[in-house]
Amino acid sequence: MKYKTYKINVKPESSFVTPFQSDTLFGSMIWALRFIEGDESVKKEVENTKNYNPPFIFSNPVINGQYPIFGVLSDKFFDKVDTEILKDHDIERIKFYKLIKKKSTVNREIFKELLNGIKLEEMYIDVLEGKRVFRNLELKTSGNTENLKIGEILDEIFKSSKRKSDKKVQMSSIVRNSINRLNLSKDNNDEGGTKLFEQIEINYSDDTEILIYVKIREDFTIERFQEALKYISYNGYGKKASIGKGQFEFEIGNFAEEKEFLLRENADKFIVLSNYIPD
Repeated sequence: MKYKTYKINVKPESSFVTPFQSDTLFGSMIWALRFIEGDESVKKEVENTKNYNPPFIFSNPVINGQYPIFGVLSDKFFDKVDTEILKDHDIERIKFYKLIKKKSTVNREIFKELLNGIKLEEMYIDVLEGKRVFRNLELKTSGNTENLKIGEILDEIFKSSKRKSDKKVQMSSIVRNSINRLNLSKDNNDEGGTKLFEQIEINYSDDTEILIYVKIREDFTIERFQEALKYISYNGYGKKASIGKGQFEFEIGNFAEEKEFLLRENADKFIVLSNYIPD
């Protein structure tokens, strides 16, 4: 069965206890279909999923245009850095390795470069040669980089890594209490009484952009998909939806077929934007 890839723009309307994740979204959609269409319809789609023919496949969210970084750093890369580029900069070399280990996302343009065959290790070499900006891995468009000394390049790398970015997604800790609903006890000394617990919530700023890709099976209509997603958006996603968490809106009219991430011809690698267990 063929699939078409679309993108969904999500606007959070409350804090979240459960982060957006591809597998959790899938499960939520199946439950939404059960409430809307009944058990028989859902049983059919569950069987289709077991037979590797699910009705839809979600990506993990792309938040503020940041995609997962990917690429293998070879022994040849580390040898070049260790014995040539940073041969006489032991402390800086360790700091640089720590920085690249922490780097987890890139913008869309760099992600497309990686998809099109530019190796991550080549980008890092460009950084150490002063040709790319470490913060976003973009190629420098101005200035003379040929005469830069390695000390100047390292200073630039470490300074850029210390710049604070706008916190559009923040985690907060909320203290809540659980109550024994049999006797409505509020005495912590009573067995089964009130107990305090910590709840971590995810707060998105108003200008946070959340993009989720989804592959939809061609015989599963967009209307059915939208109705199920609308059910989740109204009733809440994830934990504590019953007390108003996980509320969101999405732009129904923004379904535009996404063609840039189609499989490349003669590709020998792939990148997965979803949670999955390799077969």
